[in-house]
Amino acid sequence: MAQSSPSRDQITKSTSTKLSAAAANLASITATIGLDGFVDEIIAVVDKRHGTGKFDAIPTIDALGKRILAAAGQSGNFELVVKHAKLGGNGPIMANAMASVGISVNYIGAVGFPTIHPVFEEMAHRAKVISITEPGHTDALEFTDGKLMLGKYSHLTEVNWANIMLRVGREQLQKMVAESKVFGFVNWTMLPYLSDIWRELLATGFLKQAASGGSSWSTCATRKNARPRTSPMRCRSSALPRNRPTWCSGSTSRNRRPSPR
Repeated sequence: MAQSSPSRDQITKSTSTKLSAAAANLASITATIGLDGFVDEIIAVVDKRHGTGKFDAIPTIDALGKRILAAAGQSGNFELVVKHAKLGGNGPIMANAMASVGISVNYIGAVGFPTIHPVFEEMAHRAKVISITEPGHTDALEFTDGKLMLGKYSHLTEVNWANIMLRVGREQLQKMVAESKVFGFVNWTMLPYLSDIWRELLATGFLKQAASGGSSWSTCATRKNARPRTSPMRCRSSALPRNRPTWCSGSTSRNRRPSPR
């Protein structure tokens, strides 16, 4: 009889136990993460307003869709109320989580330039943050049956190799890569030049230098809207000696976003 897969609760408890056991050694681990960054505004769409501080929100995407269809051939006006703004993006969420449990994190990405955007300030206190451009922006319209993610991505074209060299520098990047046991430049879906950045990293020999004598490494585009024709490596691993870097690239926590193409 085939063994059943573990439940979500079992996976959560197992992960928590293993993380707790490893907590004492986390401070000795260095991670370099990048490269995206989003300001996520969580928004309600107003159905009926009862006063300056009270309103009913449109409850579902279905209800909003019907209102939009009814406006066809005429026009429509929808009031949006921002409930709160938060840090967003594959890289910042990953880096912030790692830093919060004690890992020494370097973050390179689109988190505000020349000044780091306020939503990333808490992460900047936990990690070493180098920003290369302004973040993207997401209007996340929230309903009881899901969210509609409306994105503004123009600044993410500035996440490119030339800007990394300008803002980070070749020597500093090489040092970060060499000292990191975890290295991840993530969110291929939203970063149009990420494939070019990985090609440059491979061409410089930074990854080969850091992984020589390393354990195992992988680069995986683990998202729904993968770009197999432009990704230099979609999912590959090599057997190397232990206790050395793990490499990852891809898009996981934001795979609900459509491809910019």
